[in-house]
Amino acid sequence: LSQCNTQLRNNQLLPPPHILLPSVISGTLAFYATSFSSQYIQYKLLKLSTGTRPMIIPISVGVATVAMGSWMGHLAGLGTVAAA
Repeated sequence: LSQCNTQLRNNQLLPPPHILLPSVISGTLAFYATSFSSQYIQYKLLKLSTGTRPMIIPISVGVATVAMGSWMGHLAGLGTVAAA
């Protein structure tokens, strides 16, 4: 496993260690913030919650929430690396 990590760092696929941690933290916070705010709005406007019976609309909205949170986390991580 450490050989794989060394190869990844030598090929510069990963940012240096002093940039990697802030990038992961910013991406994680962006994911949670996006997911929380999306679920809050869904509950207030659409009356959907995690306890809503599975039907096509709650499932679709949940998938969209995770996709949007993942995209925002990705962008936050990239922005942190680019700013360093």
